[in-house]
Amino acid sequence: MSLSGIALVTGGAGFVGSHLTSALLASGARVRVIDNLSTGYQENLDEIDGDIDFVNASINDQKSLTRALEDVRVDLSRSRDSLASPRSVKFAS
Repeated sequence: MSLSGIALVTGGAGFVGSHLTSALLASGARVRVIDNLSTGYQENLDEIDGDIDFVNASINDQKSLTRALEDVRVDLSRSRDSLASPRSVKFAS
């Protein structure tokens, strides 16, 4: 399967997001990641073979999010911040 266009991955520097980013790149997509590195790591992105457009910002920052969404044709969310109400979700300890 081959993808075209720009895909946006929120939380792309985290474990799941970085693997999703890698898979999208392998499928031929151009990938833009927005992550404020509050729980993700730049090293996760450094290990990926491919050209990533990285926006170091929170998805809660309207100006940065608008910039990140520019020319995006596919939007894949993988961020705890993208949950409707993070406080209502119980995470296993």
